[in-house]
Amino acid sequence: MLSPLAPLGVALLGLATETLLAATDRSPPELREFALFPTVIGTSTSSQAIAVTLRAVDDLNGIAQPTAEGSAGGRISVQFQSSSRNQSVGVWFDWRHRVSGDELDGVYVRAIPLPRLSEPGVWTIAGVELHDALGNPSFSDLAQFATRGFPWRFTVANLPSLVMLQLGGSVLASWPAWATEFWLQSAASLGQAPAWSDVTTTPVILGQEFLVALPVAGERQFFRLRAK
Repeated sequence: MLSPLAPLGVALLGLATETLLAATDRSPPELREFALFPTVIGTSTSSQAIAVTLRAVDDLNGIAQPTAEGSAGGRISVQFQSSSRNQSVGVWFDWRHRVSGDELDGVYVRAIPLPRLSEPGVWTIAGVELHDALGNPSFSDLAQFATRGFPWRFTVANLPSLVMLQLGGSVLASWPAWATEFWLQSAASLGQAPAWSDVTTTPVILGQEFLVALPVAGERQFFRLRAK
């Protein structure tokens, strides 16, 4: 009766155990964690960057260094697109961007650069693609990010303008509808430590603008937009 070959027996037959493992590896790496920081930036005066941190897990080959035998070593790519889909940014990772763990379970960090005057608005994940050292691929899109609870967007907020208009006993506040990561706040006075509070009235969208109608309260009111 034949018994299973031990690793030593395989070596004696001239076969490397790593080669056998690689030949049977058909499982792609998996994206386990994903984070963005910051989630609101402004590019009106200069380029900016968003740090992407992710964790990738694989069973056999992982995101390893390239080998002399021709292994590509594994690679991860992350892509975002603007709301109009006319602009996109991305970044790729390999073993050199791993900050902890190993090739089978590692955490990777790299920054996505956004050029000056990037399109304002909400940028959403276009996809994350992972390849292990053998090229086995996996892909995650926006729907999968939302299902798994991963952060899937950031906002380029090129200093949205707040417009105030008083009509009789009401004050109308408006700002660009792309500025979804900003809240309207109010204060009764300004000083060293003004007491800003969120305006709880839900804004409506009129054309390309958010619009809020508020009653006049007191002789003075101050308003601002604040990033979430």
